[in-house]
Amino acid sequence: MSIKNPKTFELSIKFKSGDSGQVAVVQGMLAKEGVDQETIVELEKDNHAFLSIYFQIESEAKKLYRKIEGLCLKRVSIKLISLSAKDWQDIWKKDFKPFVLTKRFKVVPTWLKETTRKNKYELIYIDTSMAFGTGLHETTRFMAQLIEQRFKDVRSFLDIGTGTGILAMIALRCGARELRAMDISEDAVAVAKQNFRENNCVIKDVFAADIQKYRGRKQYDFVAANLITADLIQFGLKIIRFVKPGKYLAVSGISLENLRMFQKNFNQYPLRCLKVKKGKKWAAVLYKKL
Repeated sequence: MSIKNPKTFELSIKFKSGDSGQVAVVQGMLAKEGVDQETIVELEKDNHAFLSIYFQIESEAKKLYRKIEGLCLKRVSIKLISLSAKDWQDIWKKDFKPFVLTKRFKVVPTWLKETTRKNKYELIYIDTSMAFGTGLHETTRFMAQLIEQRFKDVRSFLDIGTGTGILAMIALRCGARELRAMDISEDAVAVAKQNFRENNCVIKDVFAADIQKYRGRKQYDFVAANLITADLIQFGLKIIRFVKPGKYLAVSGISLENLRMFQKNFNQYPLRCLKVKKGKKWAAVLYKKL
């Protein structure tokens, strides 16, 4: 989300550590409200788990606050605070440093662009004062690795849930020449376009769309869908139709507790599982369409 207003509003939800059921309930509700999981910051500290979401518009933050409050969850506290633009940027400049994303790529915040030396890694610049979805989240990291590892002879790429646009940029650097990137959030699309400019990446076909309403019919060599489990299951057949026969589908946003359910559902489709990547909380799966 771009920071145009002087204040940003932080909605923070506090859980008891290990209470994954309540965390999953809130995450499911956030997904239904159209909150991109890549805009959610997860933190564990002092025997508690935290989810934080950031807004430009106070009324939107208050609306979501009331909806979470309406869930009537026990041992869960909710806090809404305002941050100045300086507070916001200081948070990121303190916590976000350059990091290695894959064997080939390293992510660098834009404010360190002039001082970061190029070495064996190709650099991708992300303006984290404008958005989350930087590659620190397991889902994005796994997808980036799967794209890099399987991009031989891939010319076309569809990015569903593009967020900051980082996966589309990796696909372009790996050789894709026909790219389309979409996200349900108009803010995310604006951020992705800004990041494309920062990296001199010419990706013109990027737009806001709901996968449920999207009517595209074109098929691609590689489709990346970084969505929550419920959406992957609900729209699985539609997503698979975007993949050319013999080509690749990478999916992520799958919590470990939902992985078996997801795999059971996707077993009905003409797909061969090539790889499953598991992290502390999340998983990603690479398929080849038969």
